[in-house]
Amino acid sequence: MSLGLPERVRTALTLTRFQALVGLVAGVLSIGATVWGIVFATREPVTTGEVVAIVLDARTEKPVSNAIVELGTPQGALISTLLAKEGLVRQTVKEGLYRMRVIHPKFGVEVRPVYVLAGHSQEIRVRIAPHPPPPPPVVVEKDKAAKDKDKVAKDKDKDKDKEKDKAGKEKDKPGALDKAGQVIKKLFEGK
Repeated sequence: MSLGLPERVRTALTLTRFQALVGLVAGVLSIGATVWGIVFATREPVTTGEVVAIVLDARTEKPVSNAIVELGTPQGALISTLLAKEGLVRQTVKEGLYRMRVIHPKFGVEVRPVYVLAGHSQEIRVRIAPHPPPPPPVVVEKDKAAKDKDKVAKDKDKDKDKEKDKAGKEKDKPGALDKAGQVIKKLFEGK
């Protein structure tokens, strides 16, 4: 019975040599598995994950550069503030629940809850919209009664101003000091 092996290999591979080769490979695999198990068992468990935030314009779906991404706890404590230079930011954090807030001066503020799993990367796409245009100014016309009240109030103010002017003119009448000043002025003028 021929296995299809060349004659040279058939003569070199005897049963005892084959058994020795299988035993050697089994021993190496056994030792390797034991070492791997020890290394794996003594390694610290992974407790951190990664948050990847991609900031996009809601209208164009293009990345928004220079957006500020804040990661904080659900209670409001700030953990880190990051600048998304080209619309992308990465941060490694411990496993848990976080609050992510994205801020940009030309766009509205977006707040999202994020749960990070240990050993995993959490990718969040945040679409922010531009600020809405300001509403047009509201023009409210006063009714006739309000206009009449304003007119009466203005007339009263004018009357008070006239009374003040009269009182001021009475005070402006030449008194003793003013007459003395006029006499001195005439002396210097030579009259």
